[in-house]
Amino acid sequence: MIMRKIRKALESKEGFTLVELLVVIAVLGILAAIAVPRFADMRAKARETKAIAEVKQVQTGLELYYAEHGVYPADGADLDAADGPLIEYINVEDLANFDLEYELDANGVYTITATYDSNGDDSVDVGSDAALTITRDNIE
Repeated sequence: MIMRKIRKALESKEGFTLVELLVVIAVLGILAAIAVPRFADMRAKARETKAIAEVKQVQTGLELYYAEHGVYPADGADLDAADGPLIEYINVEDLANFDLEYELDANGVYTITATYDSNGDDSVDVGSDAALTITRDNIE
């Protein structure tokens, strides 16, 4: 009895027409065309947010350094070096995606510029070469 039902189902000629299948494929293609650019925008925004967070981490490290030593690191210090002045305060390995520049002027105002590139891998980028700069006045 069960075998008859299975055999009858296999012999059935019911199914989808070619037109129905083409319509479904076209609808799926349209949905994919809408979703892919939105996904790319979300990835770029996530990378930009990551970049801002990591540069703020450097700023926090500078403030901790200042709190302990009473001065900021010297102008041009290599902040992201393994033996740099911030090694005690932040994880410098997180900064590998950046080219960091640090300037300290005569008035004690520092500027951190982090440049990140769009080289196609998973390093932080926002679609093209870009720079993020944070400036802070010395706290007296």
